[in-house]
Order: sequence, then C-alpha cells, then structure tokens
Amino acid sequence: MRKRALLTEYGAGIATLARVLDVLVIVTAAWLSHVLRFGADADIPAEYVACTLTGVLLGTLLLHVSGAYSSWRGAPLVTIVRRVVLTWAAAFAALLVIVLLVHLGEFYSRLWLGYWFVGALAGLLVTRVGIYIVLVMLRRRGLNQRRVVIFGAGELGRHAAHAAHAANWAGFEVVVFFDDDPARAGTSVEGIPVRSDVEALPEALQALDASEVWIALPLAAEARVRELLHELRHSTANIRMIPDLFGLRLVNYSVSDLAGMTVLNLTDSPMTGFNRLVKAVEDRVIALMMLMALAPLLAAIALAIRATMGPPVLFSQLRSGWDGRPIRVHKFRTMCPDADNGGRVRQARPDDPRVTPVGRFLRRTSLDELPQLWNVLRGDMSVVGPRPHALEHDDFYKEEVDDYMKRHKVKPGITGWAQINGCRGETRTVDDMRERVDHDLFYIENWSLWLDIRILVLTAVRAFRDPRAY
Repeated sequence: MRKRALLTEYGAGIATLARVLDVLVIVTAAWLSHVLRFGADADIPAEYVACTLTGVLLGTLLLHVSGAYSSWRGAPLVTIVRRVVLTWAAAFAALLVIVLLVHLGEFYSRLWLGYWFVGALAGLLVTRVGIYIVLVMLRRRGLNQRRVVIFGAGELGRHAAHAAHAANWAGFEVVVFFDDDPARAGTSVEGIPVRSDVEALPEALQALDASEVWIALPLAAEARVRELLHELRHSTANIRMIPDLFGLRLVNYSVSDLAGMTVLNLTDSPMTGFNRLVKAVEDRVIALMMLMALAPLLAAIALAIRATMGPPVLFSQLRSGWDGRPIRVHKFRTMCPDADNGGRVRQARPDDPRVTPVGRFLRRTSLDELPQLWNVLRGDMSVVGPRPHALEHDDFYKEEVDDYMKRHKVKPGITGWAQINGCRGETRTVDDMRERVDHDLFYIENWSLWLDIRILVLTAVRAFRDPRAY
C-alpha cells in the first residue's frame, strides 16, 4: 500500500482559509500594481478588471490542481515554495497566452503585468509561509491533536501507526493498540503499548481521552467488526475501518458513492470531472504554444527528411490510447522505406541499420516525436503521460506484466515519468517493461499539474544527453 495522507477533513478549514487568502492576494496585488503604475486617482478600465478576474480563476484553479490546498501542509517548506512559484508562473503564462489570442497584448501595460506577477507571487508565498509557521507552533504546543486507539496490532495496524506518525501534520497521535491475541498483551508496536483486554475498550477511550478508533482487521473479519461496532455503540468516538489492501496493485484508489452504495475504487482514472478539464486545457495550451514556437523547426525537419529520404515525411502507426482504444500516432519518419519488416513491429536498437543519418539525429534528440503535438490538439494524446505502445506489443506484454493495462487509465503522452527516469528505448526483457510500467503507474497515482511541469522541464534538459535514445 502506498503512502498517502491518512485523513484530510481536518484540513478543510485551513484549505478554505488558504483559498480566500489567495483570491484576496491576487486581487490586491493587481490593484496595487495599477496604483503603482498609473496612480491612485486613475480609473481602472473594464479590461483590467476582466484580466484580474481571469488571473484569479487561473491561479486558484492551477493551485488546486497542484495540491496547494490539500497536501502542502505535510510537505517541507521548500516544496511549498517551489510549488507556489511554478504554479503561479504557469497560471500567468496561460493568462498571457489568452491575452495574445484575444489580441489585447498592446492594451495592457507590461509594467503593470510585471508588478502584478511579482506582487501576487510574494503575497502567495508570505501567506503560505505564515500558515506553515503557525501550524508548526500549534503542533509543538500539542494543540489540534486527536488521540487514536487502533484495534488490531498486526501488519495492517503497524502500517496505520507508522503512517500516522509519519504524517504528523495531520494531528493524529496513536496512544494504544488493542488486539484479540493474548500473546501480544504487554508488548509494544512502533513504541505503542498493546492491550488484549478488549472488553475494556469503551472505558479506555474515555480514560485516554481518545476521539478516534481505527479498526485494522482483514476484510474477512466482518463478524468481528460487527461485534466491535456493537460494543462501541455508546461511544462518540469516530470509528474508522482501514481496509486490508496489502498485495493489491491499486491505481488512484478512492472511496465514492455509486448508485447509493459506498464503494472502494481499486482502479480508477484520475482524469475525471474537474481534473479532466484541467488536463485538457493544459494539453491544448502547451501544444498550441509549442506548435507556434517550433513551426520553423518542424518545416526544416520535414524538408530534410524529404530531401534525404523522399516522401512520406511522416510515419503513422496504430497504438493504444485511453482505455486501450486504438489511435493513429504520427512521427517524423526516421527509417528507410523498406523498414516495415513484413508487417511485424520491431523496436529500434543501437546502430539499427534501418535508421537513416537524419533519422538517427531526430531520434537521439526526440525531435521525431514533435508531430504528436497534432495528436494532442485532436485529443488523442496528452503532452505528458505513459508512452503509447504498438498494438502488437500491448498484446504481448499484457500477458507478461500483470498491471500492464492499468497504464491506459489516462491518455498516452509525448513524454512521461518513465522516459525521464531512463525507461525509454528498446525493452529487451520483460523486466525492462515491468520497470517502465511501474513508473507509468506512479505517474497516474500521483498526477498533478506540478508533476507535468516537472516532467516537461526534465525532458527538455535531458533531450540531448539520453544514452537510451537511438
């Protein structure tokens, strides 16, 4: 089971406070920037108001997606600062793109935009650092703590206690274990005493001033759970069940309401609802900006391919997309015309004779992947995601790697977490593919706008020095 924040509802108030402060900071920074640029008596045109409101929307939207309102309290201060800086920079860049697209670039004062960007960034950082310091001081004083009793001192209970201790920002203190096994009485787990006098559990809650009971039992212990609920029927403590999911490879697991039933989603896509909208906007904006900026380079590459290899310039192949549906992916052609190999898909190898000199340069620099920006604009792919594989390879590896098809829970990408971690090029063994899948699933489980930005930056940095690009 992967590490996640234990519970987040106690941070709802702080998250709401942070959202309100962010809106106030962005609006105030825009107003002060206008005063600084044009003077206190100058009227604020409607276009400046519209730009400010758009900045508020983009800023709070991307801060939400990046996890600034949920997980930042458990992160080191440097992580909080870095996340805010990159997210606000991304939001402001998106705002500038919108301004250019609606042909208002000459209307707004560049000095005002600069003041606004710097002022809002400073305000966002000051408020977060202030909240962070206050939370640290409260924790050191022992405030905002919830005392927890865990029923079950086995592996699941030990994991729960360890997670509670590691996530000290959540404010949970495990004070005692209860367990049905008499042999565990008088021992300790994670430095926490274990008791077996289960009949004394209701009285122990009151004596220990515990407001939480976490039941850490196997899923098959339904009868025992019912007994515990009956024994605790007079208690006002929060009773929570920690499901035993060890050994299961979960992707974006969560609890939801389905047709009036409470269900545990063991495998789900993070690209639903609001996240899906954000990812779609991110993909289109980045793809459009890259196509506009790289148009001369794309034309030069096309001319070089046509001059040295003749037509066609592009190579197209059916690959697996979101939910395993086939999509046609485009690349610049890098191999000689007779490289088809009788219809069989064979991965490129070092010094592959099928690759032309121009193609070798394109593959080494990953420039051959640029036509897939068109796939992104069409909605077939994302800029960042698991790399799409040939259908033949999917048919083979889905039988060899248990979790292989889970990588299709999101759109495939031009670059991804696996690629920047060295998992690119030929997969010579099943273990090579298993390592790649592990990285792809990590990306799906931990997706955020900040992670996408990080992958894009590292892709650009490592594009010309990846030994596995051939």
